[in-house]
Parts: sequence; structure tokens; C-alpha cells
Amino acid sequence: MWHKMCHIHERGAKPDANRFTWRRGGRPAPPAHWGGTATPAWGREADLQWEDTMANHASALKRVRETRARTLRNRANASRLRTAMKKLRTTIEAKDRAAAEKLLQPTLAAIDKAIQKGVLHHNAADRHKSKLTLAFNALKKK
Repeated sequence: MWHKMCHIHERGAKPDANRFTWRRGGRPAPPAHWGGTATPAWGREADLQWEDTMANHASALKRVRETRARTLRNRANASRLRTAMKKLRTTIEAKDRAAAEKLLQPTLAAIDKAIQKGVLHHNAADRHKSKLTLAFNALKKK
């Protein structure tokens, strides 16, 4: 059945908007009544859709679910770290000494937490901490 839906695209005809939508890779998504998604998948979430898995066995499907959960958790941790670092950097650039002093310790703690979570390598974390501390100390001197 899948190949019959794909031949529409090969002949150059436009897909019926009510039946399916186009996805990454140029092939149509399964219709909603098959249990697929009715919205087009572009960007980050496209990599996490169940249709893109080749797993057939229960253990492989479980690994896909675990990987999906782990990926989302890692993204959240990395995003939290980037946000904390960006806030500190912007306050230092704005030369707001009091706000930077309040943000320095939580940001350094977030970097240490990222090492524990496996988001950052300890050398990269040390480099970030060093740069942020040097920038903060330079602000204090002025």
C-alpha cells in the first residue's frame, strides 16, 4: 500500500492534503487513521517520530523509547545550561555588577551539574567556568 501512495509523487502529481502530509525525506506521512501524525514533521521533533524507526522487536522498540526519552532529557539539560550562561554573559556585557554577582554562583553550579549529567566534558566545563570568572573579575575591577 505504501508504494501506491509514493508513486503519486514520482509522477509529479500533488498530494491530497486531506490524506497525508509530506515529511522529511520526500515521502508522505501515513494518514491519521493509521495512527501516524497528521502534522508535517520538520526540525528537531522529526528525528523522534515513531514512523522513522526500523525496529521490529519489542526490545528494539523499548530501546527506541528509552533513547527518545534520554535525548529529550539531554536537550533540556543542555538548554538549561546555555540559558544560564547566556544570562550571565549578557549581564556582564551590560556591566551590571550586582546582577552578575547574583548569577555567577548559580551559573557555575549549573556547569558543574552539566558535568554530572554528561552534557559537558569536564575540560570544556572548566574552560567555560574560567572564561566567565575572568569576565566577571574584569567587571569587578572597573
